[in-house]
Amino acid sequence: MRRERWLALPLVTLAALGLGCPSGQKKATENTDAAPRIAEPVRETPPALVERPPPQYLEQGWDEATRGKWYYTTQGSQLVPYAWFLAVENPSRGGLLRDDEYFEAIGFIPDKETYGGLNRDGLPIGFTLEEDGDRTWLGLTCAACHTADIRFKGTRYRVDGGPAHANLSLFLGDLIEGLKLTADDDARFERFAVKVLSEGADDAAKQALRDELRAQAEAIPKPSEPNPGFGRQDAFGAILNQVTSYELGIAENFHAEDAPVSYPHLWLTPHLAWVQWNGLAENPIARNIGEVLGVYGHINFTAEDEAERFASTVRLRHLYELEQWAAALKAPKWPAAFGAIDEAKAARGKAIYEADHRCSGCHPLAPYLLTKKEANEFGKEFVRVTMVPLEKIGTDPKVVLNALQRTAKTGPLAPIFGGKEEVPALEILFLATKKIFEREAKALGLSQEEQLAYAGFRVPSQDPPNLKAYKARPLDGVWATAPYLHNGSVPNLRELLKAPGDRAATFYVGSREFDPENVGFVSEAGEGSYLFDTSRAGDSNAGHDYSGDLSDDARDELLEFLKTL
Repeated sequence: MRRERWLALPLVTLAALGLGCPSGQKKATENTDAAPRIAEPVRETPPALVERPPPQYLEQGWDEATRGKWYYTTQGSQLVPYAWFLAVENPSRGGLLRDDEYFEAIGFIPDKETYGGLNRDGLPIGFTLEEDGDRTWLGLTCAACHTADIRFKGTRYRVDGGPAHANLSLFLGDLIEGLKLTADDDARFERFAVKVLSEGADDAAKQALRDELRAQAEAIPKPSEPNPGFGRQDAFGAILNQVTSYELGIAENFHAEDAPVSYPHLWLTPHLAWVQWNGLAENPIARNIGEVLGVYGHINFTAEDEAERFASTVRLRHLYELEQWAAALKAPKWPAAFGAIDEAKAARGKAIYEADHRCSGCHPLAPYLLTKKEANEFGKEFVRVTMVPLEKIGTDPKVVLNALQRTAKTGPLAPIFGGKEEVPALEILFLATKKIFEREAKALGLSQEEQLAYAGFRVPSQDPPNLKAYKARPLDGVWATAPYLHNGSVPNLRELLKAPGDRAATFYVGSREFDPENVGFVSEAGEGSYLFDTSRAGDSNAGHDYSGDLSDDARDELLEFLKTL
């Protein structure tokens, strides 16, 4: 009975937010989460990794083994055949696309650690090897978008669960262009074919490879336009395109991905009552299934055989494990190397933070307020979050309105929706997460209690408190999460503490050099930097006007306190 209730939850309680762009080229197959097999040996030794001083790991509650599993545990993402990724040449920089210098330039984190064989080929953090039948795929996992690499005076600091600075759209564009050039240029194709097929492959095998290259280059999701910059992606737009357009095979359902959001930090997230920037999701497994679909996972919507319909590439057990690791993650503390905190000044800042609930009314300090046990049928408590209505918070509404207003053609799913030819797009996402959970839970033989644990024991009796709202959460570790606001439109905390009209209208992103005075990253033009212009639709820096009436001294004191969280 309880399992049936979970599967029958209202749409809004299962809406999931994907991180990254969608893909739809691979037919999904049922996945029972057997331990990933080691793929066939790579036929060419990858280039030597550039020696870099190891980062300083901040104390966040993880040991190296947990960190490695977080970085490289596959979750069912399938972007491109793995051997292709190791062999394809960079279309603009020379060398191979997988070279460290390239990923460093576009904001990903190269990593030479093997973590006991999990990262045998030296992939960037969050890039995974995914086995599916007789083929090995390159995929992404949570760490690609939720691991930060902060620099200060020549030292690198690793912030696990922090917002990545990666520009995923740049990578997608280069991958697509690299595959097209490989298919069209004879010399480039021959070099590629030797690595993928080995020397001596016959003409038929080469032609089949060439044809597949062209098909795959067309099937990979196109990068967002305009480019959202570093550390951002239109998460809802991407996942809804993945589910309703690429996977369902209906071109009309594609919409421009024009509401980018920053990659959120993850510490404390598994304990919150509501998650996502717009607070739609509270059920962790449904949210995480949606996340996989948003980063190149697949679901079979159209199989004629009912036994195959809704089969997916999602690895349910791995998603549960990833959630447990995230639940153990702690917020990072301000490093001493960034400068000593003025304790007296911070104390005055704390008084400002709490006075008249200026900040603490929406962003409470520990110990956190919890939901009532009686509100959950299993007696579970969660950290309360505040859903601030759009009209009160005043920040850019585009991501919220896009999600709520978007519709999609149902195509072959129309009978499931009572014959309706068009429904809210979120309803199709809800269907996908529900069906994937049903299939995978059955394949894994999960008991009723295990299914509830996978769902985080979240079986609420009510919808989210306000759909047209943004979530405010505790601010632990806020110093490490720049830029600010849901869309990354404010470069540092000092700017956020100004009246909206006084904030910087433009600034550069791309640098990972930390600015401890303003608490954010250095804004400077340079090769690869991206100019953030708050006048663009979806990128407004308006709203969140809670400290513009403070004196400069009071803002300094409040800023000093925020460093302590």
